Amino acid sequence: MYKILVVDDESIEREGISFLIEKYKFPLEVAQATNGKTALEYMRTHPIDILLTDVKMPQMDGLELARHTFEKYPDVRILVFSAYGEFEFAKKAMAAQAVSYLLKPIEVDEFQRVMTQIIAQCDELSEKKKDEQQRDEEVRQQLLFRLVTGTGLGKARITDDLFPGQTLCLLHVQTESDYFATSEEAFCDILKDCTPCSFEYINTYPDESFVLFYGSRAISDRLTGRMNEIQEKLHQSGCEASLLLGVDFTGAEIFPLVPRR
Repeated sequence: MYKILVVDDESIEREGISFLIEKYKFPLEVAQATNGKTALEYMRTHPIDILLTDVKMPQMDGLELARHTFEKYPDVRILVFSAYGEFEFAKKAMAAQAVSYLLKPIEVDEFQRVMTQIIAQCDELSEKKKDEQQRDEEVRQQLLFRLVTGTGLGKARITDDLFPGQTLCLLHVQTESDYFATSEEAFCDILKDCTPCSFEYINTYPDESFVLFYGSRAISDRLTGRMNEIQEKLHQSGCEASLLLGVDFTGAEIFPLVPRR
C-alpha cells in the first residue's frame, strides 16, 4: 500500500480522484490538501509516495510545489494535472520533474494507464530500497563480526562508524548445545524482554554468540542484575548457558578481549 497526496483547491476534483482510486482498486491510501503550501506542510510530517497536484492554485501553484517536492523528497513520484493543457504548461511540469501530465477533465482510461505506470515505478523503487537495506545490513553484520572476533586492527574505525559517541558493553554467551543454530530469533526476543538497552546480536558458532549493548549512558550497571533472568529463560527453553558480561567502554582502543577457541 502506497500513500498518495491529492492537491487541488476544488474539493470536487479531489473527491473525484479519490473516487477513481477506490473504484479501480489501486493500492493507495489517499490524503488531500487544498494548495501547495498546505501540501508541503503535510509532507513534513507525513511521508508520501505519490504527489498528484493541480497546476493553478492559490498561495502556491502546482509547478512550484512539484519543484519543492523534488528537491526535498526526490523519491516521491510527481503527477501534475490541470485544465490548462497548453504545451508550455506540460513543458514546465516535466521540467519540475513531474512523472506525467494529465488534463482535466480526466479520461478514465488515461488515468488508469498513468496510475498503473506510477505504481509500477513505486514498486521498483521499493524493491531497490529493500535490496540496499539488505546489503547495508550484511555489511553491518560483517563489521560487527570483525569487531568481536578479529584483532584490534581497524576496530577503532568500525566502532566510530557504527557507534559514534556511544557507551558499549559486550556480553559473551556460551551454550552447552547448538542452541543458536535454530533459536537466534528466540534468543533475541529474550534479550528484548529482559534488558532495557539497544543491542546488536553477533553469532560466531552454533553454541556461541556475542551481544553488543550500546547507549548514551552507563550500561553494565543496568544489565548486571538481568543476567540471571536471561539465564533462567534460556533454561526454561531447554538451553543451559554461561553468560559473561564485560565492563563499559567507549572506544575500540579498550575493546575487551573475547574468549578464543
